[in-house]
Amino acid sequence: MGWGQRGVALILVLWLVTLLSVVASAFALSVRRESVLLRTARDRSEAQALVDGALQYAWLRLRASESVGRWLSNAAVYEVVYGAGRVRLELRDEAGKVNLNLVKEPMLNAFFTAAGLSSSEAAKLTDAVADWRDSDELRRLNGAEAEDYRLAGREFGPRNRPFEAVEELRAVLGMSPELYQRVAPWLTVYSGQAGIDPRSAPPELLLALPGVDAGMLDALAEGKQDAGGLLANASGITFAKGNNAAVAMRAEARLENGSATAVQAVLGRAGVGRPAYLFWREKMSSTEHETSLFERQALETVRLDGAPL
Repeated sequence: MGWGQRGVALILVLWLVTLLSVVASAFALSVRRESVLLRTARDRSEAQALVDGALQYAWLRLRASESVGRWLSNAAVYEVVYGAGRVRLELRDEAGKVNLNLVKEPMLNAFFTAAGLSSSEAAKLTDAVADWRDSDELRRLNGAEAEDYRLAGREFGPRNRPFEAVEELRAVLGMSPELYQRVAPWLTVYSGQAGIDPRSAPPELLLALPGVDAGMLDALAEGKQDAGGLLANASGITFAKGNNAAVAMRAEARLENGSATAVQAVLGRAGVGRPAYLFWREKMSSTEHETSLFERQALETVRLDGAPL
């Protein structure tokens, strides 16, 4: 073999070595990526399992006897520890919110007025909500049926059925994005009752009601004023006692490796001692408007693996 042929062979060998090196590097990078994805999926599954266990445990504690230590559903925060993982939970009875499907129209009108609408605007939106959730196509005085939605350029509405989710309120004629963001935290479709329980209601909702001030809320919290007396000052608002039939649970989990997850869920009764998930949404972190539950004081910390705290 001449020197020219040897040179060509050497170049071919070098190109082959280079190609094999590129293939090996790509394979190694792919393996590393797969490892990261698998580790992320494992951490996520572990965090979700930890949260699910904590939510189920919280449901049991909500129904425990006083001697065992019943947990409270008035926005109280609790902590559950298992292994190297920690979960903080905020519990709130859905009875403290306004039920979109069961609330009577005078109370709904008062609610929208409390949210900042004028009396005429509140009347229109109240009738539009009522027309959306009822089964007929008869338009109320200030309401909206299918023809009104078509004239407004809407391709859909109303459903003429009960609301399946609070988010559905966005589609009701007359509901603005700004108003929805303001009232959505005060609404529910899960409570199963027409009135609100002021002991589990968000303070922002109570303070928005006519005739209610911060002093009344302090008196209620200290037991100096009963709930009925509080709502007697709020014209048009119906009082009801909460029963934990459906409980909103906000949960944040942190693992030893730094992984974290946040979940919003609503649990309701499905049988004796057994809850059903009525709503579940996973979030990667708390929103900018929320304070992390790990920055708040927990009323109680429970370790479920038997190890000392």
